[in-house]
Amino acid sequence: MCNSCFLVNLEYVERVDGYTVTVMGDELQISHPRKKQFLKELSLFLGK
Repeated sequence: MCNSCFLVNLEYVERVDGYTVTVMGDELQISHPRKKQFLKELSLFLGK
């Protein structure tokens, strides 16, 4: 099992599907505890 942390530049996020984020063609998993905060930050970044 792999347990990694990534710093993601939100400008390069291509897709969010469930707990998977696609960044420049690479699929990264978001942990359940961090998903809500990630989506909040992404929404703020996108200006929604």
